[in-house]
Amino acid sequence: MSQSGQYNNGGDRRVSGARPQFGDMTVGDYANGMPSIRVGEMFRALLRQLVWLVPLALVGVLVAIFVTKDIKRAYKGEGRFLVQIGSEYTFDPVTGQSSQGGGVLLTPDIITLNEAGIMQSAEVIQAVKSEIERNNLQQHFAPKLYAEIAAASSDPIAATKAQLKLHEFLEKNFEVEPQPKSSVVNLSFEHENGPVAVEVTKYFMNAYLKQRQSIFVEGSVGVISDRLNATKEQLHANEAAIQDFLKTNGISDFGTERAGATTRLENL
Repeated sequence: MSQSGQYNNGGDRRVSGARPQFGDMTVGDYANGMPSIRVGEMFRALLRQLVWLVPLALVGVLVAIFVTKDIKRAYKGEGRFLVQIGSEYTFDPVTGQSSQGGGVLLTPDIITLNEAGIMQSAEVIQAVKSEIERNNLQQHFAPKLYAEIAAASSDPIAATKAQLKLHEFLEKNFEVEPQPKSSVVNLSFEHENGPVAVEVTKYFMNAYLKQRQSIFVEGSVGVISDRLNATKEQLHANEAAIQDFLKTNGISDFGTERAGATTRLENL
């Protein structure tokens, strides 16, 4: 029994007559529904395709290893703060209503963004750097950067550049994320050494609390004293002006004069 027809191999080669030999068949021929498919021949066709797939896969693996050889696993230390509206954000007068209920409306977003700015300030980063050096974590934290700083100790310009690199390294790996519509601020520090990441995160939290205290508590002492002195001077000036007015108008006892004037007005 003869069989005739056309065989399309890849869309370019057409052969008339008998169907193709199994040695010339590809995986595409089997996928297109060739009749009388033999399982053994199908696996042989797959093996023929692997002749070029295996070297290509090996090349891809070698390239991936070369590209990722300097990538190190990073660990992240995390912490969080709950910030709320306090006396440092409001004015509480001796009499009258507090500014917390009126004036500029303070939302949780405003408070958290303000606190996040303090956490990311240069003073906090500098305090963390000093704490790292005080606890002798240089060799575990950034040995290359500290070696560069030590090598440039004789050159002020190079030493400054090395210090800036260390500052940028701390700033780059430190993240502060205020939660929207919330009073929670998350902070984290990423490092290839897990214990170092946790320890430096603690340094950031402590440095933030100290910086906040210096701004809102210690830094406000001088301002309050100046305002008290200015208020006292103004009160003294007002008292002197009142005494001059009473003396000019012949009023010796202001309370008595006022009571008498009130009585005369009532009689009238």
